[in-house]
Amino acid sequence: MKQFLTIRHYISFLRSQPRHMQHVYAVVFAGVITALLAAIILYYDYGFWRTKYSRGDDLEVLSTKKDVTDTADTLVTVTSPGAMIGNFLKEAGERARSINTDTSSFLQGKVEYTKEKE
Repeated sequence: MKQFLTIRHYISFLRSQPRHMQHVYAVVFAGVITALLAAIILYYDYGFWRTKYSRGDDLEVLSTKKDVTDTADTLVTVTSPGAMIGNFLKEAGERARSINTDTSSFLQGKVEYTKEKE
């Protein structure tokens, strides 16, 4: 049984397969390696699947920073991701329209190049 679990046996198995199946095995192998690396990076660098956040913790931190009698000032308004992207694109469009550019000056260059006589 151990002889079937070696790299040499796996390579000989792949060589006996048709060319298109070798490509399928290569894509599956690359996908598994990529997914494994992505999961490791997300887990260790960004805290996915191990850090739990709760809204109560955030409100406690906000309320301890300053002594406020009115709790309406410390409430955080939460918008949906779609609304956030929409607001971002709207603001980006307004800023892009505020840039004054003259389209006729795009084709005019500052430096002239001439061919020297040899």
